[in-house]
Amino acid sequence: MIVIAEKYRGYVAIPRSVQVLPLWGNAYDTALWLYCVLHASHRPYGELRPGQFYASQAQIAVELHWTRKTVGTALQRLAGKALLDVTTSGKGTVITVTHWDEISSGRGFAESEMPVQPYAEAYEEEEPLWESR
Repeated sequence: MIVIAEKYRGYVAIPRSVQVLPLWGNAYDTALWLYCVLHASHRPYGELRPGQFYASQAQIAVELHWTRKTVGTALQRLAGKALLDVTTSGKGTVITVTHWDEISSGRGFAESEMPVQPYAEAYEEEEPLWESR
């Protein structure tokens, strides 16, 4: 029997309109954003608000099997696109998923004031997620 830890219970509804976000054409941005959405608190927890969680680049790198540099670069890109906010406090790094209300309510992104772009927009070359053989 497989026992699922409490932090992995529940679900997050990802609306189809995620495809209009300025992360969609980049596998790293999409994977990291989904990681953040899945790890964000869905209710107030201590000093955290819904849509926030504590993390470190090293921790995320281990969990995603990426380098710390790749995580840092992707976090900067997502913060620059106003999809995440990354702040450091005395208790650690707090990552905030912006527009949490649109995600948690199921309304989707098309109705919000989010920046959008066609998913086919060209991205800079990056290291592959996996090695081709």
